[in-house]
Amino acid sequence: MEICKRKYTTAFENLTNVYYPNSKLPLVVSNHRKPLIVGIGGGIKSGKTTFWRDICKKLDAKCVASLSLNLFHKEYLSQKEVADNGKIQYDYDFPTSFDFDLLYENLLRLKNGKSVTFPKYIRSGAEVVIVEGMLVLCNQKIRDLMDYKVNIIFC
Repeated sequence: MEICKRKYTTAFENLTNVYYPNSKLPLVVSNHRKPLIVGIGGGIKSGKTTFWRDICKKLDAKCVASLSLNLFHKEYLSQKEVADNGKIQYDYDFPTSFDFDLLYENLLRLKNGKSVTFPKYIRSGAEVVIVEGMLVLCNQKIRDLMDYKVNIIFC
């Protein structure tokens, strides 16, 4: 795979040490029976979402599915923690705040060509599954399912 290093700018920060393919990724994803799983981690507002959207444009894939680690936050799943103003507040800073077992089960189902319905419906048949989140790369079991891992570091 041909990779180039370039500076990436978003509305929030200037990003360096981010690697982007300078052409379509050389993946023949349409011949894969199982989807490729790409994990994208990085700090708050580091450009994870912008990065995966750019990757989707460059991938030569017919169907790309995406999952956010935030959907697997334990309080998001139970919605028990409510602030004084009635808005739900979540703590995204600790790996223990996320249900990695549920994420693993969902990624495994997608990897095996099956649909998932919780917490977000994704039909089977995705050629590429992108999972992004600040701490998505901190769990070894999840990393082992990933074909590609990207950690965005910004300055």
